[in-house]
Amino acid sequence: MHGLCLSAREGFVPRDLRDSTQGGAARRHSGRKGRAFRRLLRTAAAACALAAIVLWFQRGVVARLADRVDNAGDPLLNAWIVSWNLHALRTAPLSLWHANIFYPHKYTLAYSENLIVPSLLVAPAAAFTDNPVLLYNLAFLLGCLLSAAAGYLLGRALTRSHLLGIALGAAVACGPFRLAHGGHMQIQHGQWMVLAFLFTVLYFRRFRGAAARRTRLGAACVAMQWQFLSNMYYFMFAAPVLALLQAFGLGRTAAARRRAAAVELAAFWAALAVIVLPFARPYMIARGEQGMTRAAEILEGYGAAPRDYAAYNAQNAWFGRFARGSRAENQLCPGALVALAALLPALRRLAAAVRGAGRRRMRPGWAAAFLCAAAFGVWMSFGPRAGLYGFFHRWVPGYDGMRVPARFAGVVAPLLAAAAALNVAALSRRMRRPAARAALCALFAAGVIAEFWSRPRRMQYLPGRRPVYDWLAAAPDGPVVELPLPDGPAGAARDAVFTFQSTRYWKPLFNGYSGYAPRGYYEDARIMAGFPSAAALARMRELGIRYVLAHRCDREMRAACAGRAALAARFGTDCVFDLLASEGTESVR
Repeated sequence: MHGLCLSAREGFVPRDLRDSTQGGAARRHSGRKGRAFRRLLRTAAAACALAAIVLWFQRGVVARLADRVDNAGDPLLNAWIVSWNLHALRTAPLSLWHANIFYPHKYTLAYSENLIVPSLLVAPAAAFTDNPVLLYNLAFLLGCLLSAAAGYLLGRALTRSHLLGIALGAAVACGPFRLAHGGHMQIQHGQWMVLAFLFTVLYFRRFRGAAARRTRLGAACVAMQWQFLSNMYYFMFAAPVLALLQAFGLGRTAAARRRAAAVELAAFWAALAVIVLPFARPYMIARGEQGMTRAAEILEGYGAAPRDYAAYNAQNAWFGRFARGSRAENQLCPGALVALAALLPALRRLAAAVRGAGRRRMRPGWAAAFLCAAAFGVWMSFGPRAGLYGFFHRWVPGYDGMRVPARFAGVVAPLLAAAAALNVAALSRRMRRPAARAALCALFAAGVIAEFWSRPRRMQYLPGRRPVYDWLAAAPDGPVVELPLPDGPAGAARDAVFTFQSTRYWKPLFNGYSGYAPRGYYEDARIMAGFPSAAALARMRELGIRYVLAHRCDREMRAACAGRAALAARFGTDCVFDLLASEGTESVR
């Protein structure tokens, strides 16, 4: 019995054979651990490289992270939204949608983007600072970084190449469209729709296993909901694109599984409607009360033109000088290298047809699906004048509230980049040598980054800090109106500053700056602009306004207010009048 193991647990196995089997299993286990560690190391290196690329492209924001924003318009609005969300969720969550602007109206957060998810992303930082500029810029950078990460994951899943993942991530986060919108933080938060595209592809590419399949579809559903809570433009524009990708995948699915997939996709859209509806309801109420729609004629000036897809951002190091003076909404170039790689198979087939070469019937792959979805997005971006968007504007709820059809370019960019990455991966697989394949992928990634190379954006606006707002923060509760008031939509830019400064005291504010203004706002503003006239005071008291903050309060205005409104505080030319206080309560600082 020499050489045999008599253990009851191990059975009669030759000792030499048992030792060699155990050694082989150990080596295989060690090999798997080594490969997993190397994959993790490469992924970490790719993530660090991509993060460094994104932060370098946004080095202007990084340099002035805590004290400056791009301009005195929409960045101040978005900074206020982020701070309001964090304030309301911390103090009174049920009043989240009833923001403090446009008093006495309700659901005023629904007049613009809600930015709930970007606000939650910077909530940990809000535990250490209440600086709205810092929170806004952090949310801006997180949108850039997460969009790049989502693009990397999509590229890695499609091509199994870290280099092509980096290329796709850079194309998503650092493309001209994104860089041109340095004043729109919500434009940077497109990561969730990219993840929805990713989970949809994985759902069809790895169809086996019902639980895993449905998990991927559920993840796509959650990603789309988070997109609604980050950027509703992307949600509305990505939804039909996602439906097109699902239809393509369904057509490629085996007949035996197609019925089950169709049922699951129908359940996907039903579930998405259910989870989005509670957050869409405030918009529906505000729409009904305030008529928050835009006629198709108004959108004509905000649609894209074919030449816009050749326009780079104004900061582009190579082609930016051709875009100076144009609007950011019209700088839509997805990148010449990306477009060329995405169209590569079509160009090859065209060349073969010109040569008269025989045609081979090929089953279209996901590159063709992404390319067709991008063509749909380009068509939609032209707006109502091109026809297709007009159909959606008339029949699909929500499209009549979108102002800028050209922002469809934000959906087109990742679709074209995905098609390009797939085509480059297919081309690299024809090369025999691994070094040649890696060189091609690296060359493509480097070319994308080099083409998008841009000068740093200048952060131009420094929000001032006035002591009058500290006084308002300590004053008893009561609604506030700030003067001067706008005489119409064209003069509403000053209200962006007043809206932003309300983060210092959080009292209800008659002023407001958003995508819409409530009905009657400019008429009331016209009346109250005559303060301290009898009509202005009567309207203020009718609305329940307590504090009047006048920023151009000279001696003549103070004299006119004597006997009509009590001067509660004065800081230089900033005067606060308390309409509820009696004479003799003046507190001059």
